[in-house]
Amino acid sequence: MLIYIISKILPLFFLPLGIFFILLITYILCKKKSIIYFASLILWAFSTHFASQTLLRLVESPWERKAYESIEKGNAIVVLSGGLQPNSKKRKFSEWADPDRFLSGIKLFKKSKAPFLIFTSGIRPLQPNIIPESEIYLAEARNYGIPRERILISKNAKNTFEEAVAINQILKPFLNSKKRKVILVTSAFHMTRAKKIFENQNFQVIPFPVDFRTYDFSGNKTLYLLFGFIPNANNLADSSLAIREIMGRIIYRSF
Repeated sequence: MLIYIISKILPLFFLPLGIFFILLITYILCKKKSIIYFASLILWAFSTHFASQTLLRLVESPWERKAYESIEKGNAIVVLSGGLQPNSKKRKFSEWADPDRFLSGIKLFKKSKAPFLIFTSGIRPLQPNIIPESEIYLAEARNYGIPRERILISKNAKNTFEEAVAINQILKPFLNSKKRKVILVTSAFHMTRAKKIFENQNFQVIPFPVDFRTYDFSGNKTLYLLFGFIPNANNLADSSLAIREIMGRIIYRSF
């Protein structure tokens, strides 16, 4: 639990908002105006569309959207957790944050790309009453007509490494060590790190990236340039997401 808490808190000091507050405290102690100017510049820069899109393109590279028909067949389709908002203690359901992972896994299975559809059981140790995502995915997949015997769910996992280990264990009864080819479904920004982690568990990975955050603007270029410099909270969140992913890759050495 302690390691999990540290892994969530420590990166905050390297994100734009964390750096801003560190510099703000430094300014209060030192009273140097240059520090507050620099802090404001950092906060503004990472809150712009240009910064967020640049960072997102960096972490989403080299992945591109793929047609379902173009994907080669594997032994299993693995859908990583991360598409649901956690439910509260009072409610027995969750809200979809982004259903791309789940829906893509369903479509790949219906295209007969693999005989098994596997959902990982992402959990949050600080919220023990939350139902693992895999249980909700399982129920929803049944509603889409997927046979129960073709759906596998992993044991609980706190991060991508634990998910890969859990999938390795769950497939042992079905596959030998030389035939572990999985179609990995996760967000584009997360794919590079996830692919490396699964390959380290002796999987042959067929990547199927989804949930792309970057886009090509086709409207008025002048307005695009104008609004590109206007900061907002969504851009700051996207920049922070990309920086956190970069830190994750450094830790797992997946560049």
